[in-house]
Amino acid sequence: MRCAEAAKVYRFSWWQRFIEMELPFSAIGLVWNSMMSVAGGWFFLMACEMFVLGSRDFRLPGLGSYLQTAAGAGDTRSHPVGSRHHDRRDRAAGSIVWRPVIAWAEKFKVEQVESSDAPRSWVLDLIRHSRGLSQIRKKTVRPLAERLMLHFAHKQTKQ
Repeated sequence: MRCAEAAKVYRFSWWQRFIEMELPFSAIGLVWNSMMSVAGGWFFLMACEMFVLGSRDFRLPGLGSYLQTAAGAGDTRSHPVGSRHHDRRDRAAGSIVWRPVIAWAEKFKVEQVESSDAPRSWVLDLIRHSRGLSQIRKKTVRPLAERLMLHFAHKQTKQ
């Protein structure tokens, strides 16, 4: 049964179809696409921090400009320092941002056999077990999600 047919059988509104069917099945692809887009953006940003346009030389402050200047000057000490900083920033972003998102998106994976090494994240565990965030979810996020679901479900029944 296709997504549209299932949504019709269960009388889902467009919102319910999006939240209950389309978003979960596309979550993993969206996460990986986001990671690739951010990586490409960082590369482009670093390449654009220092450039020449006609007779003008633009040098914006940033890691890309620092690395290009060090490489251009043949500075064998500064270039490895900048590269280490770049590597540390990428590792930090990976463990604080991307690893938790990958671990969270794993729940949407559809497999016949369960994977033995599911990704884990200490940041996601911290978020899941946080009392403060739990209260915020309970008092704001869940009621808002329920209101949206009811609003769009009522809108469909009136049509």
